[in-house]
Amino acid sequence: LSGRDGAPFPDVISYTNLITAYARCALWEKAVSILGSMRGKVQPDTIMCNAVIAACARRSEWVQACKVRDYMAEEKLAPNAGTYSSIINALTRGDQWEEALAAGDRAKQAKARLNQVVYTALINAA
Repeated sequence: LSGRDGAPFPDVISYTNLITAYARCALWEKAVSILGSMRGKVQPDTIMCNAVIAACARRSEWVQACKVRDYMAEEKLAPNAGTYSSIINALTRGDQWEEALAAGDRAKQAKARLNQVVYTALINAA
């Protein structure tokens, strides 16, 4: 698909790449803004939301990271190990260690496939 000028419409991959670039630069506000601007245009996926949560975690923006996690639940996007490790990191960096440990418990209850990164995040939270 393309627009009137022949340029292709952005797709989920384009948006994910843009959000990932902002996340790597710790520009969490821009990453969140891009996610918000997609509504009604492109259906976000777990990978895209993970990148936004990671951007928030890099700047200890745990409240915003939790909002993205909640958005994922509203959109019925299944969290994965990347989601859990990023949210736990955001909570830990925001001195919300009890909430970080609770997120780990929720991951276990959801029978998520946890990896070394998640367990390291949980150790850092404790």
